[in-house]
Amino acid sequence: MKFKEIFIVFIYNIIVVAIWAGLAVFFNAWWIALFGILFISIPSTIHRHYRICDSCGAKSAPADSAEEAIRVAEKAGWVHYDEGNRDYCPYCKNK
Repeated sequence: MKFKEIFIVFIYNIIVVAIWAGLAVFFNAWWIALFGILFISIPSTIHRHYRICDSCGAKSAPADSAEEAIRVAEKAGWVHYDEGNRDYCPYCKNK
């Protein structure tokens, strides 16, 4: 995740906590601030799937699923062996 996205989520969480704390002070009820926990966001990452060459360790192009990663890698010239689940990049497949 990029620093800019993390920073935006951080600022959002500060604003949420400040608003709910302000409401708690305004209404003189501390338990209102607990509702702020419901609206706090946690930055998450998107898991990308790669195929890794078993010879040199190079990564293929990223994909959204493991099956799509195999298709993308084969399109780029990678070799995938189902037996043993082995992958080789275009440079290592001729060795």
